[in-house]
Amino acid sequence: MAGYPDAVREVTAQRRVALIDMNAMSKRLFEAMGSEDSMNAFMHSNSHGAYELARCVVHGLRQKTGNVVL
Repeated sequence: MAGYPDAVREVTAQRRVALIDMNAMSKRLFEAMGSEDSMNAFMHSNSHGAYELARCVVHGLRQKTGNVVL
């Protein structure tokens, strides 16, 4: 897995396509939640973790498109 985020960034830059950097976004999310809350949200495959990651995707799409509402 090491190097994968950098490889994705490089390929998207070469192909000039938009990238929603879930690696960076999820890292910030996990840090903001703290270790116990992030463990509960993501290690047990519950809907809360999926919801939070989906919010990151929506946020990334809004940033790329400039849309406020999807």
